[in-house]
Amino acid sequence: MGNTLGFGVLGFVLGFAVGGCLMQCCGSSDVRPSDVESLTCGPRPHASWTRQYDPPPPTAAKAAVAPRGGGSFRELTSPADFAAVAAPGGRISVVGFSSLLSERQGAAGSNTGHQETSNGVPANRVVASQYQYKTEDIDESSAESLRDSLSYAIANKMLIQVPILGTTKKFWRLSDKATRISRKLALILRSQHSVGKYLTAPLQVSHVWIGDNGSVKLRGVSFTGKGFSIERVRDDYKHLLKVLIMLIKLSAGDITKLPPDYVEFLMLLKRDTLAMKDEFLIVNNVALLPMKNRTEVFLMLHNKIVKSLGRTNTAKKKRILSSLPYQNDWLDTAKANTKIEQWVEGVQNEYKRTPLDLLRLNRNVRSHLHQYNNDDDIEETLYCEWPELLMVMEKMLHLEGELEGTDIQNKFG
Repeated sequence: MGNTLGFGVLGFVLGFAVGGCLMQCCGSSDVRPSDVESLTCGPRPHASWTRQYDPPPPTAAKAAVAPRGGGSFRELTSPADFAAVAAPGGRISVVGFSSLLSERQGAAGSNTGHQETSNGVPANRVVASQYQYKTEDIDESSAESLRDSLSYAIANKMLIQVPILGTTKKFWRLSDKATRISRKLALILRSQHSVGKYLTAPLQVSHVWIGDNGSVKLRGVSFTGKGFSIERVRDDYKHLLKVLIMLIKLSAGDITKLPPDYVEFLMLLKRDTLAMKDEFLIVNNVALLPMKNRTEVFLMLHNKIVKSLGRTNTAKKKRILSSLPYQNDWLDTAKANTKIEQWVEGVQNEYKRTPLDLLRLNRNVRSHLHQYNNDDDIEETLYCEWPELLMVMEKMLHLEGELEGTDIQNKFG
């Protein structure tokens, strides 16, 4: 009887714990404040271009308006504001909490005026997109074998640790499965936004289903065009942010170890100044690239910056180069890595501590991948050593209105 009672108590405890997890993951859109603090206060983007994306302090009129979601997305400026949006159990909306952090970190400077006019389209104007609505993204009952994202995340590591070749260091990066899921969910939202529709209720982990072939579907959701606006678009991406964080946590991932390019992608999703034209950057974000495709994308963006803009608009080229990260220490990093050092030491055209030479080194290594036994390994090494480089190249091209002139949307297959 003692054993029976013991197992009964154990079963009750386990059932309570699992049930609580399921309620939090499938029925609640709140994420603990510590999760957000880790996310926003971890490795920060390079100071020279962070100001380009930080939104200005909200006006009094904006702070007074609470968008869809029960006020969770308004600006928070005092302890009383936190108390107002705190969920039962002390949880606070991920967006509300991180908005305050990013506002205080980024209020020192802003370039949103440039964003609004760089392509002649106001930032809050709703315009049609080339991504068309696909009914197959909403799958309530199909013959395809689909797995709920909760069990999928538990069974598949989304954040993985890899060794950095040429060093004794290790680096945490997203798995290709994780980046594919992230991009597919963003594509589904954008396809709906392109026809003037948005989610009628916040996106939840329980809505996401994943196929054996890697497909991603939504179940139990609906979209509407009634009252469509840029605010509704922003709300959709803010809910996507919380779903992605929860999936990573479910896969036993520590969000304090997220790579900086993926952190910046998540911060883009929650931006209060997000414009319709920024959806192109969301769905084609380099943080979501498969590792094997990063070389091709780097070479493409390098040619756009150095060669194309070097001929047609040297001012844009200079602005992009001056915004690149690692300008003070990239050469030290290269010399300290035995796999990369061979490209630096003893070369006829000596490398100097300039952003242009940082790009030149990365181009030279990537242009000779056939010399390595495993191309993916050296690409992964370059990413681990300079994880923000490709991200900033893309972001600056977007700010300059030049990203859509590339073929980046076709580099994720």
